[in-house]
Amino acid sequence: MNLFSANVSAICLLGLILISTLAGNAQEIESPAISTERPTVGDSPDLIPPGSLQFENGAGVSFQRTQFTGDLPETLVRLGLSERFEIRYMWSDEMYQKSPTPHSASFQIMDPAFSVKLGLGKANQVVPRSAIVALSLPFGGPKWTSGSYDPAATAIWTQTIGKKYFVNEVAGATLTSLAGARRPSWAPSVAGGRSLTSTVTAFAEYAPTVLQNGSLEYVVDGGFALIHKNLMQFDLRTGYLKDSDGYHTLITVGYSIRHDGFFPRLAHVSRR
Repeated sequence: MNLFSANVSAICLLGLILISTLAGNAQEIESPAISTERPTVGDSPDLIPPGSLQFENGAGVSFQRTQFTGDLPETLVRLGLSERFEIRYMWSDEMYQKSPTPHSASFQIMDPAFSVKLGLGKANQVVPRSAIVALSLPFGGPKWTSGSYDPAATAIWTQTIGKKYFVNEVAGATLTSLAGARRPSWAPSVAGGRSLTSTVTAFAEYAPTVLQNGSLEYVVDGGFALIHKNLMQFDLRTGYLKDSDGYHTLITVGYSIRHDGFFPRLAHVSRR
């Protein structure tokens, strides 16, 4: 684990939390309900409102008879600059893995990543509703990183059926260094859901990943998202992951919060 990079990431995150807390007294404006990348594996098509700061936090575990993996804190920080542009920072998650073979326990961090999200089209169009361009930084432990700066691109479409049903389709690719060469991995996904009430949404998802060596991993899962006062979300996801070691049960929980009016001028310009 790279302690220097972990300390830098911790200072950055604590600074953002402090600033957002001080900005909490800013004037509230009417805005849509919170929309997050959680709890699905694939990304959401929505952007956050301009001038808003959003924290998406969670913890997850996966386990089978021979292995246990814990993931914390799963934090994504998002800042809305306009209706069609936001900047983002993915916290370098801490991973703990243990299996029954001797000396198999490990604790490392994953690569952090900076990204931007762009609003493109609308729902039910051929043009993607949004896209994400990201770059990961090689600060993580050797087991959870390629040791290189890895670019990634993702396109997200969404289909709506009436006012309650939706289907999100995601196509993503990441270039990583493997054996001294740049090789892509592909990560499409499809998630469908239904609004059960004005504050509760249920979903189911299939998210495969085609790795650099041509092997296939996939996640099949489902869960719920509960929105509180338009600015907070609690989520729960469960399912299973299939990889080279077999099937792993997945469970994740999350809490997300959005601060509107973090940059009042950006919100004001957007409404003009």
